[in-house]
Amino acid sequence: MKEIEDPYLYPEKDAKGYPVLKNKFGIRNYQSLDKIEAELSSLKEVLLKEAKIERTFDLEHLKKIHKHLFGSIYEWAGETRTINMSKAGSRFMPENLIVTFSDIVTDKLRNENYFKGQPKEKFVDSMSNFYKTWNEIHPFREGNGRSTRILLAEVSENAGYVFRQEVVERNKQLWNRAAARSVTSNGNDQTELKALMSQIVIDARAYHLSRTKPEIALKKFPELFPIYVDINNKIKEIDPKSPDYNKEYNNVMSREFRQHVYEINAGKSKFITTLPGLQKDPVVAVSKVQANDEQGKSESKNTSVSKGRSKGLEM
Repeated sequence: MKEIEDPYLYPEKDAKGYPVLKNKFGIRNYQSLDKIEAELSSLKEVLLKEAKIERTFDLEHLKKIHKHLFGSIYEWAGETRTINMSKAGSRFMPENLIVTFSDIVTDKLRNENYFKGQPKEKFVDSMSNFYKTWNEIHPFREGNGRSTRILLAEVSENAGYVFRQEVVERNKQLWNRAAARSVTSNGNDQTELKALMSQIVIDARAYHLSRTKPEIALKKFPELFPIYVDINNKIKEIDPKSPDYNKEYNNVMSREFRQHVYEINAGKSKFITTLPGLQKDPVVAVSKVQANDEQGKSESKNTSVSKGRSKGLEM
């Protein structure tokens, strides 16, 4: 049977028999092109914010991401493929159905309010299905993985979560295997994908609490302030004259931050979000509630901060 011609490839394979994609550099060696592509697209990903791509979370959005990442390498960057494709047993959407199924997955996202307000378990399920569908659509001849992961990260951010790309990179082999197994032609098994997605996505408040400086985290999420107060109160309970002060301090910091991160990510934390002046000055707003609580007047308030509780506050 005659092999179907791929217009994206040079007619001749490289010295080792590998097909090579036509590229702006005229590189005819597969491994060399692969290295250049990885380096340039990684650099472009770092510069993505400067591109100021409108986040419409649809095919046009994904095409702009792809063009930004690969435009310096391929003439067809940002354009949907014109041939049918399969890879390692995974059959992707026929090229004439790319737009149709892209519209379907986008409509579903919009109907679910872009996954906003979903608890962690539901969000993991939604994101797994969202990724599985885009992976099956596979809009481009090359560069689908990196482009789609950026889309996942932006959808997550919009929904109040963080899609941790570093976790994907550390588990690249597992991620690729899970992605392949989730494809319909390979059995439509999302078990591994959902397990990985659960580790990759994290509530944005929990992420910033554990990874960024307090002033940065509070600027983005003022409602975190009572948690910092709670942790600070526990630190004050440590005897400063103790010979093990540093050890006890580190233990408290590690334990308390870990516990709060867990509770936020599991949807068990409650936050003050409606106090007057919260967005303008979270420190003053929450301190007023604390002062009332200490004076025994918290019952007259709709929102109170409970002292000495691991959650830091009650609503």
